[in-house]
Amino acid sequence: MEGYVDQNIAIEYNPIIEDKTILVNFFGCNFNCPFCPAQMFREFKSEAITDTRIIKRELQRICFNVNFVLFNGGEPTLQRIILNHLMRFSKNLELNTVIHTNGSKPNAINDLIESGLVDVIILEIKSPFEEKVFQKITQSGNFFMTPDKIINEIKKSIEILRNNRTKAKVFVTTPIVPTLNFNDEMLAQIYEVVKYLRVPWVLTRFDLKSNDFDKDKFSANREMENKEELKEIILKINKANLPFKII
Repeated sequence: MEGYVDQNIAIEYNPIIEDKTILVNFFGCNFNCPFCPAQMFREFKSEAITDTRIIKRELQRICFNVNFVLFNGGEPTLQRIILNHLMRFSKNLELNTVIHTNGSKPNAINDLIESGLVDVIILEIKSPFEEKVFQKITQSGNFFMTPDKIINEIKKSIEILRNNRTKAKVFVTTPIVPTLNFNDEMLAQIYEVVKYLRVPWVLTRFDLKSNDFDKDKFSANREMENKEELKEIILKINKANLPFKII
């Protein structure tokens, strides 16, 4: 079995789940976010096609003294069969399985939950669910899938996660990008999703100096270095006292 999966598997600390993880990256994404820090995984590349036996051998080799394996990308749910196959293999290695997803494939997410293959789901919500804003931030809409249809699919995923809170631990994560989504109104709208799910919220500050994306599209003098500024906004909108973390 072959898939668009990076052979370069690493062990690194993940600040969201606060533990060491084996990181498995999938190539290909249906979003085209201009600020994506992992642009190398955005496209389906023919040279990236990998036999899953290679991935499984590497998982087996490095799984000792690690509790989690994280499937990231890219958007791993676009390769549903490969993802399920590798997650099942990881469960057999007694690893806790984690998926980082944009939520646009609710059927794939539901399948993972119902099959008992996923322990932790990190749902990345980059934007409020207002069509023009969503398209500006994610650049995901196209001739085949309009932004409103993508938003509806993400809302289906949210319902699935809400209805299965006892089956998988869920985090919502939001990248904070200068000039795009860093304001009280947008964060308040994203917060409503977090409140509906009643899950921890992790906000990631982007460093324009170090991330690999087109810096010319963003204000270079508007760095997210002021953690207290962001914390003040979240404390103001967090009426339900939900757990949150800024990293």
